[in-house]
Amino acid sequence: PQGAVAGEEFVRAGGRRVTVGAASQWAIDLLELPLVNVTKDKAKDGEGAFNCPGSVLRAIAEPHALTGGLPESVSVFFSDSGAWKIAPRPDLRVDALLKFAPTRLLLSGWIRGATTIEDRAAWVRAEHGKGIAHLFSFSPHYRGWSQQCFALLFRAILLERR
Repeated sequence: PQGAVAGEEFVRAGGRRVTVGAASQWAIDLLELPLVNVTKDKAKDGEGAFNCPGSVLRAIAEPHALTGGLPESVSVFFSDSGAWKIAPRPDLRVDALLKFAPTRLLLSGWIRGATTIEDRAAWVRAEHGKGIAHLFSFSPHYRGWSQQCFALLFRAILLERR
């Protein structure tokens, strides 16, 4: 608990937190961010179920200084990852920097219930106090899989200006 308090204070005082994959849910809870993982309750069998155990998906960069110069679409490796719906909150700025494509989502592999994550946030930038949190719903550094995705981490770490 003391570490969680220190982590929240760090960001609130002007620090930067970058989370990847499942660790992002911890940051969402800790910083009380208005993000809902749309895959959480859909990962069951039956009608409307979502499953994507390890596939290459197409993501679209949203207009932002941190996404400038990215190609029209980015290939990301999705392995039991998540996707977020951003609930509006006037007191907090939360921007989706990368969203899963609204059409032609699957590039390689297998997915069931693709509509669950289409046009949902994959990389989010959230202001918290004087600091910033960058949350990736997928692992951009997965086994060095994609130089294109790995560079997203550098953008979150090195290019952020506040």
